[in-house]
Amino acid sequence: MTFFMGILSFGKDKFEIQQGAENIILEHMPTNVVTDSAILSRFFSALNINLVGVPTSTSKIPEKYNSVTRIGRSGTPNFENIKLLKTELVVSSRYSKTALKPKYDALNIPSVYLDVDTYNKSKEVVEILGKAFNKETEASQILKNWNEREKKIDEKVKSATPKKIAIIYGNGESFYIVGKKHFLQELIERINCINIVDKVNSLGNSKKSIPFSLEKLIVLNPDIILIIPSSATKNGKVIKDSFDKNPVWQLTNAYKNNKIHILDPTLFRMSAGVNSIDALEELYKYVYEK
Repeated sequence: MTFFMGILSFGKDKFEIQQGAENIILEHMPTNVVTDSAILSRFFSALNINLVGVPTSTSKIPEKYNSVTRIGRSGTPNFENIKLLKTELVVSSRYSKTALKPKYDALNIPSVYLDVDTYNKSKEVVEILGKAFNKETEASQILKNWNEREKKIDEKVKSATPKKIAIIYGNGESFYIVGKKHFLQELIERINCINIVDKVNSLGNSKKSIPFSLEKLIVLNPDIILIIPSSATKNGKVIKDSFDKNPVWQLTNAYKNNKIHILDPTLFRMSAGVNSIDALEELYKYVYEK
């Protein structure tokens, strides 16, 4: 895999982060670095990079940053607190750029917006941040381990029979099925399986998720049903219990073969980022081993 990014040789004190068209150059290596993204905080922790500010989040923030200032929620950070930290650089996700960059610019705080929305982009960002922050040894070790584990999965799925998968979530009343633009689609394909979303609605091919009814599962008859939990569904139990209470839904292959599982939301609700290889291994286990 070839990555187009890195540090340019403008002089030993120059600092650059580049991912595709996204690029920032500073006159020196920043020491007061903030991220307003929970996902990105896990990249920094894995690379052993110090931060002075991290978001308040329902997603897990690494223990490394337990004593670090909380700057507010992703998407709605406390800009005054960020300014008080004498922040030299904010590293954010690309989805925040439109809303947040004008505000950081107004405060004269440099910011950069990285794409970690897919398995391969997450791999790319490990290398990008490793080069930028002089953590190339750590990045190399992370990617070596990642590639070795990925190769083992690739070998195992060569002889696996493709399975039809439905990945669903909801609020207890409305339900959604993961579409082919969701980061999980890449993982589904990597384990030689089929996302049945296109059988629900053609929009599923161009969306991260689409609404659907649980009754539709009877017709689609997936081999595996995976539930992304939420507090509204009591961490997925409401959805799973629905199958035990409805004899019609029990006709699905997934129910008959005890293949309805509740996923770990940290790995599966959105991009798993630097933990994407963990998500791939877990998905393989849910489909082929559990």
